[in-house]
Amino acid sequence: MAQRISLKRGREGVRRWRSHRGWTQEQLGAALGLDGSTIRHFESGRRGLPLAIRVWLFEMSDVPIRLLLTSDEQATVKRAAEALG
Repeated sequence: MAQRISLKRGREGVRRWRSHRGWTQEQLGAALGLDGSTIRHFESGRRGLPLAIRVWLFEMSDVPIRLLLTSDEQATVKRAAEALG
């Protein structure tokens, strides 16, 4: 079953993704090669959520890729697809 957790808003999306799996901030950080404090910064909104991490979260779940992109990124992808025909 596809997970319906939007990761557009990094802090809430990461927190939901992590808690849904029963992971601590330290466990998610270790899986990503980061400190738990970095995950806390993502979840608090002090740091933006890099695209590479959003892609990793996508690959680790059944979340549609469009839910991982900001509206600006979605528009860029759409324009590129239209340009390619």
